[in-house]
Amino acid sequence: MVAELQNTIQPEISLLRMSWFAIADGSPLPMAEVEGAEHILRYVNPAFCRFTAIPKEKLIGRAFSDIAPAEEKCLTSLNLVYAGGQAITHIEDEQSAFNPMYRSYSIWPVPTGDNNPLGIILVVTETISLHWEAVAMNQALMTGSVRQHELTEEAQNLLERLRAEMLVSKQAHEALIGSQKRYLDLYEFAPIGYLTLDANALISEVNLNGALLLGEVRTHLLGRRFVQFVAPHDLKRYCLLFKRVAKQGKRQTFDLALRRGDGSVFHAQLDCVRALAEGADPLVRITIVDITERKRTETEIEHLAFYDSLTQLPNRRFLLGRLQAAVTDCAHTLRHGAILFIDLDGFKTLNDTQGHFVGDLLLQQVALRLSACVREGDTVARLGGDEFVVMLADLSRHPMEASTQTQKVGEKLLKTLSEPYLLAGSEYRTSGSIGATLFNGGQDSLEDLLKRADLAVYCAKSAGRNRLRFFDPEMQIVATTKAILDADLRKALQERQFVLFYQPQVDHDGRLTGAEALVRWRHPTRGLVSPAEFIPFAEESGLIEFVGQWVLETACAQLVAWSANLATAHLRLAINVSAHEFCHPEFVSRTLTAIDRFGIDPRKLMLELTESAMFTTVDETLAKMNALKTRGVRFSIDDFGIGYSSLTYLKNMPLDQLKLDRSFIADALTNPNDAAIARTIIALGESLNIEVIAEGVETEGQRKFLALHGCHAYQGFLFGRPGPIEDLLRMARAESMARAVHKPVLIQKKPTIGQHNRNKVKAIDGSRPGK
Repeated sequence: MVAELQNTIQPEISLLRMSWFAIADGSPLPMAEVEGAEHILRYVNPAFCRFTAIPKEKLIGRAFSDIAPAEEKCLTSLNLVYAGGQAITHIEDEQSAFNPMYRSYSIWPVPTGDNNPLGIILVVTETISLHWEAVAMNQALMTGSVRQHELTEEAQNLLERLRAEMLVSKQAHEALIGSQKRYLDLYEFAPIGYLTLDANALISEVNLNGALLLGEVRTHLLGRRFVQFVAPHDLKRYCLLFKRVAKQGKRQTFDLALRRGDGSVFHAQLDCVRALAEGADPLVRITIVDITERKRTETEIEHLAFYDSLTQLPNRRFLLGRLQAAVTDCAHTLRHGAILFIDLDGFKTLNDTQGHFVGDLLLQQVALRLSACVREGDTVARLGGDEFVVMLADLSRHPMEASTQTQKVGEKLLKTLSEPYLLAGSEYRTSGSIGATLFNGGQDSLEDLLKRADLAVYCAKSAGRNRLRFFDPEMQIVATTKAILDADLRKALQERQFVLFYQPQVDHDGRLTGAEALVRWRHPTRGLVSPAEFIPFAEESGLIEFVGQWVLETACAQLVAWSANLATAHLRLAINVSAHEFCHPEFVSRTLTAIDRFGIDPRKLMLELTESAMFTTVDETLAKMNALKTRGVRFSIDDFGIGYSSLTYLKNMPLDQLKLDRSFIADALTNPNDAAIARTIIALGESLNIEVIAEGVETEGQRKFLALHGCHAYQGFLFGRPGPIEDLLRMARAESMARAVHKPVLIQKKPTIGQHNRNKVKAIDGSRPGK
């Protein structure tokens, strides 16, 4: 109500003053407005400036007594008007004798609604007789004064009502203060933490419990970044959610791991909301509730729902979830996964004879052993009873390789299950039967996959237990074949069933310079087996080290035999070294031991490395090559041009020879690209002072092409197939006899089909042409 009255009266007072100023500015009478007990001039009209002979800017703000110190009557009247609020008109103040003029003052108060006037209007007349114009002005001002008095009375009434309202407002204010105090008490001593972050995400406010939760003194928290207390694994998620609150104003409630000042971590629920203050940057208010106990309870409930209480392994429900995720992942990555269904052999008998307590001990130990046999990303689960499942993820894209990977894990599981157990102080032995099946994101249901593995278990038990069987018949055949191959290879090493074949190497004149030794396997029932059938498996199974050691020792023995014959003493012998062999930490020592034991000239031994062997670790490769090179051993890069062909190792490695791959020779006469590559490799070897030998040379046209472009060392069917040592010795003796009688040696070319159509050539032993 008070505000409404003020809003009603104030515009009238303002309008009145504006009207008065407009009249005063045009009046010939000096007029001024003073304010306060000191009578400070706040307004003067142009006539007043002329009257005082002082510019307006020098009058405003000065006391009237400074301008007219001798006007005692006027000053006294001004004090009376200021104190009483009543107008005084026509105060005459005579001048000195030498100034016959007198001055007349009219003074009106400007009301404010209380006892003290806001200001005083002063009119000065300096004439003996007033002009009609002044009289009219005086009447106008008097009328205004009457209206001012009326407004003053209204203001007095307004003041009384205002005082009543102020009393009510005071009571409301006191109640507000009480509410604020209660709010502060609730804020300070609330059982949850309160934080306020400023626009820079710095802590600007924190209550007592908030400081306790963060494990810091309150004064140490102010001005610090709240993100410092977020656990590292939740930082990314917190920053994302906080940005949504700070920038978009979206309220966020989420669980987060926080780290106290002492480094301990607790789980908290955060509720973040943006608060906008007028004229200020937005704040973010956060409540923190410690939910560590709730999380622990949830974890326990989840564990009971998804884990087996006896073995602490995932149960069937958990397995199905992981299996579904693995199937989906396989559909995207095109990789395979596998299920190994494991059933313990004779468990029912143990349970019936020794009791469930002993049976439970066995199940617990089996769970530990299975978990220790798999990778971190794989899953071991217990379905119930003595049935376990191992799920393998991220296997190879190729079914055969994935089958082999699964086979290895299965064999490892069988081995660990068959080791003795200690149950209640007694030793116990058992085994397991395993059924396996692969999956790669097809349409088969999860239950179907488990059924397939279960059926494979039945097959394993039917076959005599303690075995692994694949559900897929083709994969079972592959697994069985590899198992047989592994056993046969081990037997071949024991019984020395391997033999070396030799393929001649000649110079530009066709003279024999050496040979490449190529391993073959004389199987007792299968006959001669190509290295393409057993070398990859030997590398995969780790048997290649034993095969390679046999090749090295056999080659050294052959060099010793050659050195005793003038026809063969000059020959070099090249042997292939796989990346698996070369990477073995004892490769250098084994090689040097063989050289010393047989007493060969190391310069006659050429080790052919594949480019993959050069890219294991460059420093280690260089160190091994230098160690052997110091003793005189020579090095050749086999199949050069089809691998990485890095110029780095050509520059840094102590190489003696590049072996130009047969794929570039075959079509060099018909394919410009192959011809260009062959010419480039030959030129590269020549510029680096590295010998280039071409393998797979089958026609005279190919030889001439190579000779024309600077390649003068050859190996291929044109000069001889890989064969027994006797074939190479006959060739060496014939060449030696020819040199003895000073007759040139002509290489008798056999009219093989390969000279007309190389793609139809197949070596008798099944190897690739030239090998």
